[in-house]
Amino acid sequence: MSISSSLYIALRELRGSNASRVIWADAICINQDDVKERGQQVALMGQIFSGAWQVVVWLGEESDRCLCGNTVLEASLSSVSNAFSGICTVVNDWLVQAGQEALEATYSEISKDGQSTMLRANTDDVEDNRSAMIQLFRRRWFSRIWVLQEAVLARHAVVQLGSYQIPWEWVGLAAAIVVHKPELSPRGYSRDMIPTGTMNSYLMYRLSISQKCFPRLEFSFAQLLQVSRHFQSKEPKDKIYGLLGIETTDSVGKQIVPDYRDTTTSEKVFEDVARLILTSASPLTFLSGAGDFDCSRPSWVPSWDERRPWTILPTKQHPGFQCASGASMELGPDMKAGELVLKGVVVDQITSMQEHRDYWGIFDRNDKSRENFLNQPRWSKEAWTKCAMTLTCGGDGRAYPIDDEVAHLADLAALVLSGSAHWIIRDLIALRDVIEPEGVDMTQAGYLEEIVAGGSSRRYISAVEPVRDLYRLFKTASKDFGIGPVDMKIGDKLCVLFGAEVPFLLRPKEDGYEVVGECYVYDLMHGEVLEKLAADPDGQLKAEWIKLI
Repeated sequence: MSISSSLYIALRELRGSNASRVIWADAICINQDDVKERGQQVALMGQIFSGAWQVVVWLGEESDRCLCGNTVLEASLSSVSNAFSGICTVVNDWLVQAGQEALEATYSEISKDGQSTMLRANTDDVEDNRSAMIQLFRRRWFSRIWVLQEAVLARHAVVQLGSYQIPWEWVGLAAAIVVHKPELSPRGYSRDMIPTGTMNSYLMYRLSISQKCFPRLEFSFAQLLQVSRHFQSKEPKDKIYGLLGIETTDSVGKQIVPDYRDTTTSEKVFEDVARLILTSASPLTFLSGAGDFDCSRPSWVPSWDERRPWTILPTKQHPGFQCASGASMELGPDMKAGELVLKGVVVDQITSMQEHRDYWGIFDRNDKSRENFLNQPRWSKEAWTKCAMTLTCGGDGRAYPIDDEVAHLADLAALVLSGSAHWIIRDLIALRDVIEPEGVDMTQAGYLEEIVAGGSSRRYISAVEPVRDLYRLFKTASKDFGIGPVDMKIGDKLCVLFGAEVPFLLRPKEDGYEVVGECYVYDLMHGEVLEKLAADPDGQLKAEWIKLI
């Protein structure tokens, strides 16, 4: 039988020189040409990985290609040693800070005769080692959808690169530390500069049944689909099937039967999965991943095979994201193929949008806009809080919702007063025509000075980073404002769907609506529409059937 050169090298390196070794490799043990067997075996892969005595994560030889296809330059295996040493350094520093000095992260070198030599972190060249660590996370393995089950379900896993081996526990923990403390990465990477492979490793680690340092993340199947959209697969269906072995808070995954027949298209698989999610406890979570206008499928069905790095909806329920979750989702009668009919309320309409929120932009030193803005009469605390929450879509930049709005406002005040980010002034200036000053007794600068205590400009920037390029400000006919997808248009409808935690922008088309995407409108995030409907059933707002196509 023919196998890939990569698998050949892995088998050559992993076989024992003087003893037999039983190895399961999917490329050999599954007949890839038999779609029936392939589907059956894929359904069993969760059991295989969780039942294995040890899972060996084979990263390849000392040279590899990064996600973009360019060769990662590693002149010798010494650079691999540097990468593993960098991982151990980051982990050991964290263990000391956590008061766990008794633990020490180490790695090993495996000789040709199978002997293992333990190696400790080299602390003489910390910066180069951490750079090598970041380079390691750019390897292709960290981008593949199928590796999720390898790392997550293994009772014991080791990562091997060439002749060097390190426990998966240390690799995943190092990724978690770098994600939460970007300053520990070389040259102070900001969160948006951290390689995708690092973020993927962090996710796998937090889901791992073997990790002991953090509470294990728990997701519904819809949430798992969203957080794994960074991962890649050659077969679009595998973005679904590659997750089936991972435990979720609902039973959606257990109801999915892998089907690799050509007659079963990925579009059908995605729509079937979306309809399955509609029967779960959080039926409309998946809609936050929709809205990319793929003409091959309905607009309300997410393109799970396409990379989508972020959603406004956080990964846990929160009082700040209860748009219409206080009402049960209602499905309309007599839905045709490709349609989803839901009960909801069309609240407003977009009348203007901000230009692209250029993160860096070109700064004119003669620009007096910041000075002029700060010298204007102050806005109210409520208006400033609304701005602070809106510009970050109510999140902290790590997919968690903001718990302390007062502290978040202080962070925004610190950023505005620092003068280090002119783009935040542009965002605020764009809102002047929809926010009335509270009075003339105090300037904006004076008010911000009053509330800035304890604020961190860096923390606010971290909260903005994930959403800034993906979303932009919009204003509505009723002079409200919010954040929506960059491809929204004037005339799009602001809508609240019963059972949903966030509002959506919909685009009228024929006798229905296309889903433009989720959005954030502070004045709609706490159940305000449901309260108005209950208080005034005959008022301007009316619940109606909304057809998504």
